[in-house]
Amino acid sequence: MIDKGDKRWLLLAVVLGYAVLALAMTDLHRGLAYDEAIYLSQVYPGPALPFTAPRARGLPLVLTPLGWIDAPVPVVRGYLLALEAGLMYVGFNAWLPVLRGRAVIAAAVFGVGWLPLFYSTEVFPNLPVAFGAVAATGYLARYLSGSSGRTALLACSIAVALVALIRPTEAIFITAGLCVVAAIRPPGSKLPGRELLVRWAALILGLAVGCLPWVVEARLRFGGPLERVRAASRNIGAGFHPDNVRQQLSFTDGPASGSVREGIPWLGALWWLLIIVAAAVLTVRLLIGRADRFQQAGAVAAVVGVVTAAQYLFLTQVQEARFLLPAYANLAVALVAAVPRRGGRLVSVLTAVTSLTIFAGFAGWQIGAARRVEAQQVEARHLAERLTDVVRLQVVPPCVVAGEVAFPVIAFEAGCRGAPFRPDSPDITVQVGSDRSAMPLVYVLTSTDPARTGVHPVPGTVRALAADGVPGWWLFIARPNEVVRTL
Repeated sequence: MIDKGDKRWLLLAVVLGYAVLALAMTDLHRGLAYDEAIYLSQVYPGPALPFTAPRARGLPLVLTPLGWIDAPVPVVRGYLLALEAGLMYVGFNAWLPVLRGRAVIAAAVFGVGWLPLFYSTEVFPNLPVAFGAVAATGYLARYLSGSSGRTALLACSIAVALVALIRPTEAIFITAGLCVVAAIRPPGSKLPGRELLVRWAALILGLAVGCLPWVVEARLRFGGPLERVRAASRNIGAGFHPDNVRQQLSFTDGPASGSVREGIPWLGALWWLLIIVAAAVLTVRLLIGRADRFQQAGAVAAVVGVVTAAQYLFLTQVQEARFLLPAYANLAVALVAAVPRRGGRLVSVLTAVTSLTIFAGFAGWQIGAARRVEAQQVEARHLAERLTDVVRLQVVPPCVVAGEVAFPVIAFEAGCRGAPFRPDSPDITVQVGSDRSAMPLVYVLTSTDPARTGVHPVPGTVRALAADGVPGWWLFIARPNEVVRTL
C-alpha cells in the first residue's frame, strides 16, 4: 500500500519527467511569437507595445523578474519551464486526497500532450490557467467529499482569484462550472441554503478579487468594464461559432493555430470520444447517486472541463489550440477518475493492461505531434528573426517599426514602438502622444514594392533586403507627419 507521502513523491517524479521531456523536445532559443513580444514588452525596458482589451495584467506580473534583468529569450523559456512544472505539481497535488494514485496518472496523461509540452516554454497565459483551474476543481472536490474542511474551499477561492488575475473571461466560465457542481447534491440528501450560499460566495469572491485589476484598467483605459468587454468581443469575434468544434478537433495533433486542411485525425476523434464518454458517465452516475468516491470527485473536473471548453468551442471566432488547455487539464482528471475500480483480480489486471496500452499509444502520438509543432514554429519564426537582425542594424531608438508580419517581435527586439502595416493603406496607427512633431522615425518593412504601397518613402531610404538574407522584402523610412495616426 502506497501512502499519501509516497504519492507526492510519485507526482513529483511525473512533474520532473514532464519538465525533462519538454526540455528535450523544445528549443530554448526559439524565436518569440507575436503575443509573447507584447507580454514581455510590458515589463522590459523600452516602449510597451499595444495591450488590447482581451489581455490581462496577470501574466506580465509573472514576467516582471525577467524584465528587471532584461533576460534573453533562453532564460525566459527556462524560467517559464520551471514555473509551469511548479504549477503542475501544485495543481495535481490538490487532487491527491480524493483521487490518490489516480491524480498522479492524470498528471501523466495531461503532461504527455503536445499542448502542455510545447507551451511549457511559451509566454502565454493558457497553461498557468490550466494548472490553476485543476487546483480549483481539486480543492472543491476535496471540500465536497468531506475529506477537507473550509480550508479547501478557501484554497479553491484563491485558485480562482489567481486564474482571474491572468485570464478573467476564462475564470468566469471556470467559476460557473464550479458553482454548478457546488449546487449538486446526491439524490435523497438535502443541501442547506446557507451552505450553498457559503460555497457560491467563496467562489464569486475569488473571481471578483482576481478580476479587480482588470476592472480598474477597464475604467482607466477603455471607459469602463462594459466598454472593455465590447472591445474584447470585437477583437475575438464573439458570437456563435459551432464550426470551432471541427477546428479544435483538427488541432489535436497540431498545428498550433491557423487553418487545417488535412481534416480531423482519427486519433483525435477517438481521444475526444473517450473524454465525452467519461464526462457523461461521471455526470450521470453523480446525478443518480451511483458514483463511487473517485467518480464523485471526477465529476467536478468533468463539469468544469466541459463548461470551460464550451467558451472556445462555440463562442469565439479566433481559434488556437492552446485555448483548450484548461479544459484538457480537467478532462484528463475526469477520464482517469471514470475508470471503474470494481471487479475481480482478472478484471483489474485486464483494466490496468488496457489502460497502460492506451496511455502508451496516446503518449507516442502526442510526443510525435509535439516534435512536429516545435519544428513548424521554429521555421515559422525564422522570418521575423531575420528581419529583426536587419532592423537592429538600421534603427536607433526612439523609433517606430511598422511591418506586415510579426511587428511586435521586431519592434520589441529593436527597442521601438510597433504598428501593423498594410501595403494598401496610407495610415500607420501608433500608440503615442498627440504631438506629431515629436514622432520618431517610422521604419516600414514590406514584401510589396515600396513604390506600389499607399505610403511614400523618404527619398533615398528604400533598401532591398535580398543581400541581407531576406529576399523579397524591403525596408524604408516613412515621414511620420504623412502616415502616422496616433491613438
